[in-house]
Amino acid sequence: MRQNKNYHLHNFYNFFINLFSLLIKVYPKHDKLKKSYELKKHSLKQLENYFLSQDKNNNFIHFHVASAGELLQAYPLIKIFKKNNYKILLTYTSISAKIWIDKRSHDLEAIDYSTSLPIDNKSNMEVFFKLFRPKVIIFTKFDLWPGLIFYAYNLEIPIYLVSATLYKNSKRSVNYLSKLFFNQVYLCFHKIFCCTEEDKLNFDSNTINLNNLLITGDTRIDNVIERSKIKCEYYFENSEEDVFIAGSLWPKDMESILNGLLNGLRNFKRFKVIITYHDVSEESSNSIEQKFDDFPTIRLSNIKNMIPDNARVIINDKLGILASLYELGHLAYIGGGFTTGVHNVMEPCAKGLCSIFGPKYNNAPEVVGLVHKKLGFSINSESQFSQIISNYFNDKKTFHELGRLSKDYVESLSGASEKCFQNIKKDMDYVENAIC
Repeated sequence: MRQNKNYHLHNFYNFFINLFSLLIKVYPKHDKLKKSYELKKHSLKQLENYFLSQDKNNNFIHFHVASAGELLQAYPLIKIFKKNNYKILLTYTSISAKIWIDKRSHDLEAIDYSTSLPIDNKSNMEVFFKLFRPKVIIFTKFDLWPGLIFYAYNLEIPIYLVSATLYKNSKRSVNYLSKLFFNQVYLCFHKIFCCTEEDKLNFDSNTINLNNLLITGDTRIDNVIERSKIKCEYYFENSEEDVFIAGSLWPKDMESILNGLLNGLRNFKRFKVIITYHDVSEESSNSIEQKFDDFPTIRLSNIKNMIPDNARVIINDKLGILASLYELGHLAYIGGGFTTGVHNVMEPCAKGLCSIFGPKYNNAPEVVGLVHKKLGFSINSESQFSQIISNYFNDKKTFHELGRLSKDYVESLSGASEKCFQNIKKDMDYVENAIC
C-alpha cells in the first residue's frame, strides 16, 4: 500500500461528503438528488451479491461515468477492453445513466455489471475495494469522486481520466482552495488523456507539477461514428423530400428557428421538418403540435416505419433514436447554443449533413473546428436562420457538398479510444512484466 499523502485532505473531504449525504436524507426536497441517494444507498449490497459469484482473479476494469452522455462517450473504449478479454464494471452518478442502461441494455453487451457508485466516503470505499480489486480505474471527462480516487491511489491501483476537459474558467480553478484541492486529485491519476491541446494547456496553467498529460482526442467521436452506421428504422413514403432535422431543441432554440421553419413549410411544398426536443416528453410534443397547427403533424410513436406523404411536421417522441434520424435529413439544426452550450453537432455531420447551431459553441472544440473550416453555421438571430433556409433552396448542391466535407471532418477526428487503450495496456503490461 502506498503511503497516504492525502490523509488530511481525504478526512476533510470525507467529513463534507458525509454531511452532504445526511442533508439529502433529512431534507429530500430535490427529487433527482433523492433518487440518486436511494440508488447509492443500495449499490454496495448489489455489488456484494454480484461479486459472490465472480472469480476474484477476473481481469476487471472499472469505468465510472456521470450520466448517459458520458457512458456513450466511454463505450468505444469499454468495447475495446472487452474484446481483449477484460471484464467491465461500470458505475455511474446520475439516475439518467440507470434509465438509459435499463432501456438500452441490448446495446451495452460489453458491460458485465453496472450500478450506481456508492456514497463516496471512506467506509464505503473500504468495503468497495474489499469486494474486488480492478486492474485500473477509468473516469470519463470531468466527473471525479475524490473518495474513490484517494482510496484507489493508496492501494496503488492505476487511475486514468479519458476525454479529459478543463475549461479556462472552470470552477475547479477559480480560487486558490479549489485549485489546491483538485490539484491533489489530479496528481493521483497515472495519466490524463486530454481531448485537445487547449485542454492540456488549461490543465498545465491551472494545476501544479502535472507531468501525466497526453493529448489523445475525444472518445465521443468514435461513438458518434459507430452510431452513425445504425440504419434508421423510418423512411418517407415519397423520397423526393427536402428534410430539415431540428435536434436537441431548447425553448430558446425554437424561438430562433420557428419563423424560418414556418416560412419554409409555406413556401416549399416538399419541405418537411423532423423535430426532437432536448426533453422528450408529452408536454414538449404538445408544444410542437400547437406551434405548427397550420400543418399536418405526426408523432413517430404513432407509426410503424413509413412516414406518410401528407405529414409535414414529424415529432420525434422516442428516446435514443435521434442519431439515426439524421439519415433522413438534408440539413440540420442542433440545439443548446442559446443556453448552456451546443449539443452533439458531430452526429448530423457523421451522417453527411450540413449543420446550424446557436452562438454558444465553444463548449465543443470540434464544433469550433467546424466553424473555422467554414463547414457549419452559427446563428445569433431568427433572421440569420431564415436566410440560411432560403440559401439552401437556392443552392442545394453547395449545402450537400458542405455535408460531405463535414462527414470527412468527423472521421478525421476518430481514433481516441484506440490511443487510450494502447497507452493503458502498455502500462498494464509493464507492471505485469515487472512483477514477473
